[in-house]
Amino acid sequence: MLAAAIITATATAVLAGVAVAQIRASGKQSADALLAATRQLQPIVLAHAFAGGGPFPGLTEEVEFRYYLSNEGLGPALNVEHGITLGEREYPFGGDPGMQFRTIRAGEYAPPLDDAGAVSGYIRVHVASSESDGTAAYWCRFENVFGERWETRNSTDPTRAPVFRRIDPSAR
Repeated sequence: MLAAAIITATATAVLAGVAVAQIRASGKQSADALLAATRQLQPIVLAHAFAGGGPFPGLTEEVEFRYYLSNEGLGPALNVEHGITLGEREYPFGGDPGMQFRTIRAGEYAPPLDDAGAVSGYIRVHVASSESDGTAAYWCRFENVFGERWETRNSTDPTRAPVFRRIDPSAR
């Protein structure tokens, strides 16, 4: 009788250990599947300088920075904010608080391409000429379908690589 109890207890402990290992493996598979889905639906929206990047002289008191957006990722970008940074100051498109595109599909341009496949227009941000030294970084902030917020920064300096980063949810 004692031997049967020891065998039963040992078998129960082994089965519990196997169950815990299976639960851990299942959790890792779920996390891996979510990561794969996220990567397949991740937008990457970049702002590109239009026709040389500017600034383009406008009135004597201001200059204009022209750019367009492209979603170079695999998923739709939602609530897309964009603008330029000069020095430490940001200039959102449309002024503060800025205007947004609600969605930009994967592979889509804003403004859209024309029939010949060229960018059909540009977005303008005007700044005082005294605030511009001719260099800028174009920025975009957007969400993916999982509600994660991302930011890209693309310099007018072609030797600098664009920056792509996730925005901390507590910083919203």
